[in-house]
Amino acid sequence: PPSTPPSPPVVSPPSATAAAAASASSSSSEPVVYKAAMSIGWNPYYKNDKKTIEAHIMHEFDDDFYGQHLRLVMAKYIRPEANFGSLQELITAIDEDIAYTQRELDRPEYDALRAHPFLFGRHPS
Repeated sequence: PPSTPPSPPVVSPPSATAAAAASASSSSSEPVVYKAAMSIGWNPYYKNDKKTIEAHIMHEFDDDFYGQHLRLVMAKYIRPEANFGSLQELITAIDEDIAYTQRELDRPEYDALRAHPFLFGRHPS
């Protein structure tokens, strides 16, 4: 499901759609890494006035994780932000981004990313 962080808005990353690795953890568990498709931008279809990061985590959770920590590492730029003529065009593009990300992050060159220290709350050495 998509996850949209609360304010303040993100102001520095470029507007883009990207493949990412996300880690989620509760206060009593070690983080678990999941694939995610991520959108960074203004969401022109909805005419947002704030730049946001939205991550679609590719996992079905039993419960929500509101209030828990979420860490994202961008793995690959997919495409620039785009506006769409209809909601269905937007949904189709999101579905294509998710399918692409699913395939891309299965490639061996992303194995190290899934173990990146940042995802586990540690600083890389």
